[in-house]
Amino acid sequence: MPKRKLTEGVETKGQVATGRWSTLVGTVEHGGKKDRLDYYIGCGYRSSDGHRTAADGELKNIYGSLGYALSPNWDLNIVTLWNDNEASDPGEEGADPALREGTFETRTWLAEATLSNSYDTADGSLKVYWNGGEGDWLDYPAPTPGVRESLCNDSLFKGCVYSIKGGGSRQVCRGPLLFSSASG
Repeated sequence: MPKRKLTEGVETKGQVATGRWSTLVGTVEHGGKKDRLDYYIGCGYRSSDGHRTAADGELKNIYGSLGYALSPNWDLNIVTLWNDNEASDPGEEGADPALREGTFETRTWLAEATLSNSYDTADGSLKVYWNGGEGDWLDYPAPTPGVRESLCNDSLFKGCVYSIKGGGSRQVCRGPLLFSSASG
C-alpha cells in the first residue's frame, strides 16, 4: 500500500543495488506534509537475467498518495498504483527447451478514495475503488504438440466499502455499499 507522510516536512529516499546475473534494483520515493495536506510518490524497478537461460524477469511500479485532513476528525485520502511485471519460465533443468512454458506478464492498476473519521466513541470509513489488470501467459505450449498459444485474462473490480467501529475496536458493521462488480 502506498505510504503517507504524516509529519510536517519533506523526505526523499532512494536505493540502487546490483548483483549476479545482471540483477538491478532501484527505488525512489518522495513525500511531504504541510498543514493539512500530505502526499507521497514513489517508483521501483527490478530486473535480472536469472541464474540460467530463460530465467529472466522484470518488475516496474509507480504509486502515489494524496491526503487532506478535512478536520481533526475527518480525513480524505486518494491512492493510485500501477505495475508491469514479466517473468520467463526456464523449464526443468536439463529438459528440452521446447518444453519451456513461455513468459508470464501481469499489468495492474488501482485507484481509490477513502473518507475516514476518528472519534473517541467510533471510527469509520467509506472507500470507493477501481482496480483492474491483465495476466498474459505468452508462448505457452498448447495440448497439441508443436503448437504454442497465448492465454490472456483481464479483470476489473470496482465498488464501495464502508466500515464503522465502536469504542474498543469493536466492529459494528462493514460491507459493500452501492455497488461492487468484477469481470474477467
